[in-house]
Amino acid sequence: MAAAAGPHEALESARSHSGPIGVLLTDIVMPGLRGTELAWQVAQLRPDVHVIFISGFAQSLPKAQIPAGAAFLQKPFRFASLAEQLKLVTRKA
Repeated sequence: MAAAAGPHEALESARSHSGPIGVLLTDIVMPGLRGTELAWQVAQLRPDVHVIFISGFAQSLPKAQIPAGAAFLQKPFRFASLAEQLKLVTRKA
């Protein structure tokens, strides 16, 4: 599965994609659908999906609101930080 232009396209891709979806990388603040809602809806379709939330706004998602098993990266972040989070969330499988 590839990148989506927005949350609704990502949700449609999750619905129509026939293979596994390992990780959902989503911004929290997006037009039309928050990243937390997108993650919840994708998880309903794909219970094994791992989620990494990203945001440029520290107050966008208090740590208490991060779903169990999900990760959070504050923008801007280094590629190495993303790679480390990918390793961590997929290792929990």
